[in-house]
Amino acid sequence: MLVAGSGRQLGLAWAALVGTLLLAQYTDVDLWLQELLYRRDQQRWWIDSQDPWLRLWFYSGPKGALIAIGVALLAVVVAAWRGWLARHWLRPALYLLLCLGLIPALISAFKAITHIPCPSQLTLYQGQLPYRHLWEATLVGEQGRCFPAGHASGGFALMGLAFVGRQRWQRMAGALIALATGWTMGLYQMMKGAHFLSHTLVTFCLAWLMALVLARSMGNGRDLLDTAHQHHDQDVDQNIK
Repeated sequence: MLVAGSGRQLGLAWAALVGTLLLAQYTDVDLWLQELLYRRDQQRWWIDSQDPWLRLWFYSGPKGALIAIGVALLAVVVAAWRGWLARHWLRPALYLLLCLGLIPALISAFKAITHIPCPSQLTLYQGQLPYRHLWEATLVGEQGRCFPAGHASGGFALMGLAFVGRQRWQRMAGALIALATGWTMGLYQMMKGAHFLSHTLVTFCLAWLMALVLARSMGNGRDLLDTAHQHHDQDVDQNIK
């Protein structure tokens, strides 16, 4: 069962996004936290980006699992559309599949135009670029593609689980799964110098917003989807006859 998000949730998501952007622009909280993740005495990050086991567990492994989930959801959508599964599986599976595809795509599009570098690229951390706040870095157009956080977007794309389920506890469990996955992937990147906190927070806010917008759109579009499915069923019946 797909549950449309409320207008209050939409307002909270927008407020969280705007608040995060203002915090990143007008405070140094990003630098304060990143300093805790950088070993000054050894001039390296807490996590070695080349460590094969950590990369497997927190980078390539989660990516592979998310791709597998996407393939499984696509199979459910096709099966439900063809009538091989009960019709009530179609809407939630299609919704979750769209979340998995569109949320990372949205983040990737923003990364291409913001031009904000990763912490490891900055002179503060043995890189070559100066640190600038969000707006300044975007206007200058540095050669960076680190804002918002791309890797964590895969985990936060599971935010659609917060709107699927008949019982409230099921949706709460889905939200916790998405948050745990997204923040685990995001913290891994932060601890190896790939992102600031604000990069990951903005990704979470955008994923939340996209999941909400899709849930509200598809929740209000039942007639359209059901009509399309009915036409498909009629065509199948006619072909059988």
